[in-house]
Amino acid sequence: MKAIKMAELRRLSPPELAERELAARGQLLKARIQHSQRQFSKTADLQAIRRNLARILTVRVERDHSKEAKA
Repeated sequence: MKAIKMAELRRLSPPELAERELAARGQLLKARIQHSQRQFSKTADLQAIRRNLARILTVRVERDHSKEAKA
């Protein structure tokens, strides 16, 4: 699993960011299920998926805070 660059995430529109978040949550769910059934061999990917999701959520929170600061 490849890490997503923060600059790439910041360029995305809010709907695209939401789409990426939904995809990351789906990947994490699928990986957790496979890991619990001992079918998931790349355990490092679990950490990568979690970190990518955290990056996406960080960008979303940054945008929310910047909107509040402007108001």
